[in-house]
Amino acid sequence: MFDDIASEMVHVHNMITHGLNSIYLQASHIKPADEKPFYRYVLGWYTLLHEHHDGEEEMLFPFVEKATGVKGILEANISQHRDFHEHLDQLKNYAEAVLAGTEKYSGGKFVAIIDDLGPTLARHLNDEIPTLLGLRQYADKLADVPKLFQEEAEKVMKTIGGTGMDNMWRNFPPAPAPVKMFIKSVLWWVHPEMRKFGAVYRSGRLRPLYAVPESV
Repeated sequence: MFDDIASEMVHVHNMITHGLNSIYLQASHIKPADEKPFYRYVLGWYTLLHEHHDGEEEMLFPFVEKATGVKGILEANISQHRDFHEHLDQLKNYAEAVLAGTEKYSGGKFVAIIDDLGPTLARHLNDEIPTLLGLRQYADKLADVPKLFQEEAEKVMKTIGGTGMDNMWRNFPPAPAPVKMFIKSVLWWVHPEMRKFGAVYRSGRLRPLYAVPESV
């Protein structure tokens, strides 16, 4: 059970990492005609990460603490969320400001914000996996965790839709078949002007990034 949960979390983290990398690598090459769709793509990535962590803090973490009876058992994870949220909000606020026309677009500014955000976020994503695997010692008390994880995954996937994030595992995301069919067959075709910045094809295979020149 805990191997499955940790594996699913790795794939969520891969979506997050591929999305952030796609923003970082394309930000300095965005042409004026693509600026607004790119800001919306950035905000889509922000929503993915924000909804994922809200789901953990509102559903998963409180349940684990209550079920195990160990107060603060996942406090280190919550603390790491706080560590990078300032820079995460800077990314969101800048994208919104440029979209609203109150700031001019600068690929360098996006890159600088991610330079501050990236290391802390990467450390958190790496640390969370052994933390989840370590919960196996409480297996008798955490039988309902897979159900909660599925509910959180469904909520996130419905929120972000299909914007070209990663989907490499055959049974990922852990959601009912109709939900996954809706994402791949309907939501994938929504906002094509945003989807072109994504790191993968509809099949989930990695693809060359839209805005990165072949010579780079």
